Amino acid sequence: MDLLKNEIQPLVENAVTSMGVDPGLVGRLLQPARELEQGDLSLPCFAFAKTLGMAPAAIAEQLCEALPAHEAVESITAVNGYLNVRASPAWLAQQVLAGKHRQSGHEGRREVLIEHTSANPNGPFHVGRARNAILGDTLVRLHRLWGDRVTAEYYVDDMGKQVAVLAWALENMSEEEVETLLADREPVNPQWADKADHRRVRWYQAAQRQRKESTEANRIEDDIGALVHASEHGDEAVLAAFEAAYQPVLDGMLETLGRLGIQFDRFTKESVFVTNGDVARLMEELGGLEINGVADNGAQFLDLGQRGLKGKTEFFYRRGDGSSLYATRDIAYHR
Repeated sequence: MDLLKNEIQPLVENAVTSMGVDPGLVGRLLQPARELEQGDLSLPCFAFAKTLGMAPAAIAEQLCEALPAHEAVESITAVNGYLNVRASPAWLAQQVLAGKHRQSGHEGRREVLIEHTSANPNGPFHVGRARNAILGDTLVRLHRLWGDRVTAEYYVDDMGKQVAVLAWALENMSEEEVETLLADREPVNPQWADKADHRRVRWYQAAQRQRKESTEANRIEDDIGALVHASEHGDEAVLAAFEAAYQPVLDGMLETLGRLGIQFDRFTKESVFVTNGDVARLMEELGGLEINGVADNGAQFLDLGQRGLKGKTEFFYRRGDGSSLYATRDIAYHR
């Protein structure tokens, strides 16, 4: 909101000067609003109360009335001793299009990591998945336009149940069996018949139906569960089988994103944090905390109620068999 502040600060300084207040205070006090409903900039008027012998709420009201209209401002309100300023979206858009937001030189530029999309590699994009990709890429582009050095990252879920189902299906089901199971569904659009994400999702869909309707559903579920369990313990053979199953799908998904101009600088596999020992070290560290607890089945959790969390307070990070949970691996990734 520096653009807006540069426009509004002189107006506020003139207004407080006319009231008998040191205008030098305005630059420090006029800051981005803490709450969305307050607007974009907020000026607390409490520091002026002693000098003026007025209530902060009255000061804010007087300032609100004194400030002139400005093209950069959509609205100015006085609420509980705060002067709240909301920027005009049209004015902001004009500033961006004119390039006035750009930073000069390299001052203030940051190294920024934006991890986005990260959809499970088990089938093509639908509207929901594509929405997140577009939002994420928009943030990447905005930060680069601002001058930040951005790394766009795709976090590959290469060891969850979604990938396990796909790998099991490709290993255990023929194309004829898949198409028979999905006979009541719309076939693959001929336009996309050569894309692996559109082809292989049929195996995933057929396996999902088998898991629910087959007389061998329990055995299938056990087989898939065994694959998930092995992957969570870093079994190299299973992880390699998973990669062989999902990589063509991921390639097809990335081809789709490429048509939208969405590219990634880096791909990080979830399994890396298991195989390199990060997850094991994290679980050992969490196990040493005073808020660590152990369930009847041996699973470990943190009692976040001791840290003030309300509602469901048990955060499980380790299963009874010693394997990690998705959230645990996510923490290892973000450390």
